[in-house]
Amino acid sequence: GGMQKSAICKAVHKKICALADDPYGCAVISCVMTTASHAEKIAMARTLIREPFILMKLACSRHGHQAAFAVLDVLEGYEKGTAQCMFAAEESRLSMCRYGRALLNRRD
Repeated sequence: GGMQKSAICKAVHKKICALADDPYGCAVISCVMTTASHAEKIAMARTLIREPFILMKLACSRHGHQAAFAVLDVLEGYEKGTAQCMFAAEESRLSMCRYGRALLNRRD
């Protein structure tokens, strides 16, 4: 139930950098970022904007790009602006990969 889901979210959050090094780990991050509670999504999104290398890796990943989309969906105000600036700063890198282009095309 809800307690198990919350425990899984916390475990993924704690190991987010290690998980992002593996394609299937990226899939797990995306799954959590699209199914967790709103508060857990925000916490993970805040962690990801403090780890720009990881966020860009997810953005270009077949299995992780949904997590990057979710960062833009859940953050607001200054934090969302920070994420948008990070993506804009990496536009040349993101434009070289299919999923990065999708993210660039979707930005608000």
